[in-house]
Amino acid sequence: MYLDLPTYKGIEVKYSKISVTDEKVTERIDTVRDEHATGGYITDRGVLNGDTVVMDYEGYIDGIQFEGGTASGSSLVIGSGEFIPGFEEGLIGHKTGEEFSISVTFPDDYHKATLRGKVAEFKITLKSIYRKDLPELTDAFVQSVSDCETVEEYKAYIKDLLEKENLSGIAWENLLKTASFKVYPSKRVKERCAEMDAYYQEYADYYGMTVEEFMKQQYGVSPEQYAKDRLEYGETAAKEDLVFEHIVAEEKFVITDELYAEKSKEYAKLYGYESLEEFEEAYGRELIEESILWDLMLEVVANNAVITGKDK
Repeated sequence: MYLDLPTYKGIEVKYSKISVTDEKVTERIDTVRDEHATGGYITDRGVLNGDTVVMDYEGYIDGIQFEGGTASGSSLVIGSGEFIPGFEEGLIGHKTGEEFSISVTFPDDYHKATLRGKVAEFKITLKSIYRKDLPELTDAFVQSVSDCETVEEYKAYIKDLLEKENLSGIAWENLLKTASFKVYPSKRVKERCAEMDAYYQEYADYYGMTVEEFMKQQYGVSPEQYAKDRLEYGETAAKEDLVFEHIVAEEKFVITDELYAEKSKEYAKLYGYESLEEFEEAYGRELIEESILWDLMLEVVANNAVITGKDK
């Protein structure tokens, strides 16, 4: 037995670590609304606030192109405030395919000092206009995407869901802190280190480099630091493996055909696959079953965690 794990039930989690703000609830709900958005490419009118445009542009100051003022296929949501004042407003009303110019002045506090206060002319080719409309957050919408009846009920449901997700993650982190190796599992660690090497080797091969050369050039990580990070990853991953396997064995989890059918369909829908067959072809039954076991294991850890610091 490599692992020393005092317990996996009764792990303490501070409520402050898992509590969710209203902003986070709104973000998750907006993600759902975005998934049910309607819209398409606009060809029969000019740009309006809220549209997404794709354009080519060239920027000139005193008739000379300036650095950073030219782009091709640039995407911009009108009203987002991503560009300098006056630029987005200058696009409103223009139609797909139009070529035109707008004049704007860089603000005095612009991050690039050489452009502050300068008047620039942008020659623009408007390539496309796209409109995406999010459905209103109403009781009817909530009923169409959930088992909830009202908006307020749905918000409470999302808040509870997010807190459960946070609880699962934090409880797992805290559990790993209690675990240690009785005997250093060198073979397991080496296997996990090799996985990390293989991951980065694929990218390094593309550039014709060694892993060490790739990490140095792309991430500024020295060979010494990579070796350190590699070992840390291997040890952490090995510990996670052993804790996972221990709990699965203790709980005597068995994946029945019924459980597999239920969970695999959930996963296929979650990851956007049109059929279970496509999902299984992409991931394979073995990996799907392992994912099911991980979910079952994390559920046990989270359900048996002790939450502290929550007001009654």
